[in-house]
Amino acid sequence: MFWDVFFNRAILAGTVFFLLMIVGSQFYSWHVRRTTDAELQRTDHAVRALENRTQTGTTANTVETSRVDFEQAETPLENHDAQPRDVDTAALPSDDAETIDLSAAFLSDDFVSEEEPAEPVPVSPYGYGPYPEVPADYPETLMPVWTWFEDERQLHETSRLEDFELMGRVLIKLWNQGDRDFSGVIRDDENGKVYPLYSDRAYVTWRELKDENGKVLFRYAGNLRAGDGFPHLSFRDFMEGTIPPGIHFMEQESAGIDPYQFLHLQRR
Repeated sequence: MFWDVFFNRAILAGTVFFLLMIVGSQFYSWHVRRTTDAELQRTDHAVRALENRTQTGTTANTVETSRVDFEQAETPLENHDAQPRDVDTAALPSDDAETIDLSAAFLSDDFVSEEEPAEPVPVSPYGYGPYPEVPADYPETLMPVWTWFEDERQLHETSRLEDFELMGRVLIKLWNQGDRDFSGVIRDDENGKVYPLYSDRAYVTWRELKDENGKVLFRYAGNLRAGDGFPHLSFRDFMEGTIPPGIHFMEQESAGIDPYQFLHLQRR
């Protein structure tokens, strides 16, 4: 008896649960369909409104373009009714023509006329203008002062840096002219001249040794300046005349290069 009652109630409860599941599924399906329809209606209204605005803008642009074209043509319209409809269409620019014009405009602005900014040319801080280009085969040991690192430049006084620049400009010009045998350079603080140094020639100030009667016994070089490789000469070499062949002496006062005249610079 007990099991019969329990079994009947279980069947009843299962039936009720099944019916509730069916009703719930139907209600959920109806809710989803209603929500989807509402979203579609709102989307359709938005699309239609956008199309209306686009058509309105296109019509306005067409009317304005036609008005400008006719004003530029300056053709009197005596009979508006007699004008064929295809005349207005021909006066309007086609889509292809607009595309070509826009492409040309973009190419002209972004690619054709655009130029890379030129790099600033380094110039002398002393008013001597742009620095000359250093030749590719120029000796590393003679690099001009404007190619030095900043810490190297700070080791010298400003006045000496100006002297170094003038000497560097003179040597580069000599190099470009074919004179490439120098191994160094100096500048005389008294006369301001630049002296390229060579291994086979020396700048000297001649001095004379005289006897008690004033007769010149021999001359010897005082304050001799020469480049690397120049032979060492003693007082005895000048006294005995044992000077190696191929050695040339130049009077320091008459030799040398005036950097301002040589470089065509304004004297400071």
